[in-house]
Formats: sequence, C-alpha cells, structure tokens
Amino acid sequence: MQCTNNLKQFGLGVHNFHDTRNGVVPLAIKDNNFAWLVLLFPYMEQTQTYDVYMNLPNPDDATLTGFNAFFGDNDSSAKECYLGARMWEALSTSTQDALGSVPFVKCPSRRASGALNAPILTGTSGQSGAPGPITDYAAVVRDRRGDAEWWECIQTGQGYGDNNFTGPIRSAVVTGIEDDKTVTTANYTNWTCRDTFASWTDGSSNCIIVGEKHVPLSRLGMCYDSKYTAPAGSADVTYYQWDCTYFHQSRRGRQYGATRIMCDGTEPDGTTTARPIISNPHSGENLSPEWGASFGSYHAGIANFLLGDGSVRSISSTVPAALLTQLADVRDGAVVTIP
Repeated sequence: MQCTNNLKQFGLGVHNFHDTRNGVVPLAIKDNNFAWLVLLFPYMEQTQTYDVYMNLPNPDDATLTGFNAFFGDNDSSAKECYLGARMWEALSTSTQDALGSVPFVKCPSRRASGALNAPILTGTSGQSGAPGPITDYAAVVRDRRGDAEWWECIQTGQGYGDNNFTGPIRSAVVTGIEDDKTVTTANYTNWTCRDTFASWTDGSSNCIIVGEKHVPLSRLGMCYDSKYTAPAGSADVTYYQWDCTYFHQSRRGRQYGATRIMCDGTEPDGTTTARPIISNPHSGENLSPEWGASFGSYHAGIANFLLGDGSVRSISSTVPAALLTQLADVRDGAVVTIP
C-alpha cells in the first residue's frame, strides 16, 4: 500500500509541475546534472530539500551553484561525471542523512531499514563513485533503437534524437547547447521542458511513466564506478552499479539511479534483449544493469507503475515485454489494455 501511495505522490508532483511549468518534468537537465526526482521536489512539498540542492557549489568554483554547479563536468578524463560526487562528499553527515530521508522515494517492503544513501567510495583514480540518496523508483525510458546506447537518454543536443527516445519523460532543452561536451559557458539555468502532456499522443491513461525499479537483493546500496577494481570473485565491476544515487544523472553507471529502459527484444538492430518485469529479487546479480536493468519489486509477482493520468496500477510479472514496451512508448499509436 505504501509503495502505491508513493507513486501517487509522484503523480501529483508530475501534474503540479506541468500546471506550473507548462511542461513534463525533464528526465535530467543534461548529462551530468540534476535528475527528474530533484526537479519534482518543490511540487511535492519538499522545497527545503530542493533548496539544498540548488545551493550546492561547484567544488572548483563556489560562484557556480545549482544547475551551474555541474559546469566543467563534461568530457574530461579528470572530471567526467565526478562533480556530483564531490559536491555530495562536501556535505556534513547530518545534511546527507536529511537529504537521504525523504520518505516517499523508498519502498518499505524493500528498505524497511538500512542505508539512506549510496556510500562514498574512493576509486583507483582517486575519484569517488556515485554517492548520494537512493530510491526504489525509476522513470520509464523508451529507446526505439533498443538498449545498446540507451544511456544517451540523459543527453541534450547531439546523440539525443527525438525520433529515438519516445518515452514519457525526456531530457530538457538547454538553450545554446547542441552538444553538451563542448560547452564553454555555465548557462544550464536556461533550460525548458522538452514535452507537454500533449506530446503523449497515445493518451495519458495509456502510458506508464514511473515504476518500481529492480535491484538485486545482494546489490542494495551499491554503485561502483568503472574506475574501481572489481570486488574479489567478480568478473566485472559494472555488476555493482545497481543502486546508484538519483540526485544527478550521468554516464559511468549513474544513469541507473533514476531510470530504467523498456524494450521487447525485437528492435531493428537485432542486438537487444527483452526487459520484462523481474520477479526474482536475486535476478541480475551477475549482470551489469546496462543489460539487466528493468522494473521489479519485492512484492510477489507484481510491480507498481504510475500512469500518465496519475493513477497507479499493479502489473503482473507475467505481462509480456512487448506489451510493456508499448505502454512505455507515448506515441506509437498502440492502444493497450493492461491485464
């Protein structure tokens, strides 16, 4: 029941955001910037939490705060993806715990107790992993190319492609940014919503927008970075990127914190795998979430989803991936009846 209520809270936030901003909340402002959950906080009675994030300073230039605090976190081997981690590490433990205690972002059936935040780690490069608050819910991503490069959903400009990403929540449009790897001026406050509810041409009651995300039981609280050496006995460090923070989205595994992809394994490139709802809480322990990440819960046989109209549905893990993919695509013309 509590997980259903949490998703209803998200629904209220999405609709309040749209009423105020005349658009659908962005999936992320850009690659390496705040994600949709943080953007919803002022519309879910979490203004103080939002204000903390908006006042986070850039670790190298304290005059840059909020959206612009991520300036410089682009295609650099020294800085790529790490500013968010450094901002988090600079916070006091009490502030970190307060930010990690937002009640409606976690499902009590999975996290009745335990860590509030993904841990601070130090990688082989001296950089940190992906620490920060964690959640049991993810925005639904639909990439018509399949899942080979679905992480591009968090980018703006080049590589994004409106015809590729046809899910309900997509990245912002940032004025002056065509390719977020070549930005020379901190102007990330000039963002607008990419879509409105009218963009959901299949109808708001015919699309899923947020759902309970699958995290293998043994991977709770883990988000290792590719800079890390794989733990003993593991062939691949990416097996430990399942439970990343949601407060910012970027490459190197951080896109998994607040997003999951839907695909049915029949994409034109022939390289994809189906992403059904996962019922086994141990499934995917020896996979990277890039290939194994989907939706799922610790409720027996179902996962809860928020629909675009604000209602919440429990969907059985036996529902085919092809049907779920149609529900994830807001403009494929398919009218779907949820079993």
